[in-house]
Amino acid sequence: MAEDKKKFITVPVMLRNVRLVQTFNLFEPDSGSKYSDDKYHLNLLVSKDDKENIDAINTALKQVTAEAIKAGELPQEQTIEFVRQAITGGSTDEFPSPLHDGDKDKNADKYTYLKGNWLIRASSKNPVRFYDRHAEQIEDVPEAKREFYPGVVVNAKITLMAFGASRVASNGGVTVWASGIQKAADGERLGGASDGFTDLGSDNADGFAPTGNTDPYAAMGM
Repeated sequence: MAEDKKKFITVPVMLRNVRLVQTFNLFEPDSGSKYSDDKYHLNLLVSKDDKENIDAINTALKQVTAEAIKAGELPQEQTIEFVRQAITGGSTDEFPSPLHDGDKDKNADKYTYLKGNWLIRASSKNPVRFYDRHAEQIEDVPEAKREFYPGVVVNAKITLMAFGASRVASNGGVTVWASGIQKAADGERLGGASDGFTDLGSDNADGFAPTGNTDPYAAMGM
């Protein structure tokens, strides 16, 4: 009898006007040390006052875990409680989730821009795709490095993936995949000189249809 394959349960999210931070391994994969994962890394800051983006993330978090519960990948009651905690308190060792609390980060005193923000850490085995404001892909790496610096304002396409119990997390959790980012506006360089904020308009195409604010747990009678 063939061994059952793990199900990959994913939900895409488009974040608008968030800030890029820590561009280490954004353009080249993390490799060369015993701690390397050979992946590309995308790190984003979302203000804790940014209701629209936070609601989008939390709605996707509920949706992906609800689908994982239905598929038998995650236990129902325990997961729902972990998700409720994650929505207010962010990711924990017990249940990894998309939002990491910048105020509680061990480097918050050193990197003060973390304070008052949620930090999203996304990764990918494939290179992150870069787009200009006209949704044209930037394939030239030196050009991408000039446009996408720590502090720039971007639209970011990420994907949440729920996973069951593993060596990484005994209760399962939700990880974040990076897909692509689009420059939305110049912003104050983090750790450098300010470029100021320049609104480049809101005519950026993302290909996503509105999903509404339906609570997937409510649909399950919870």
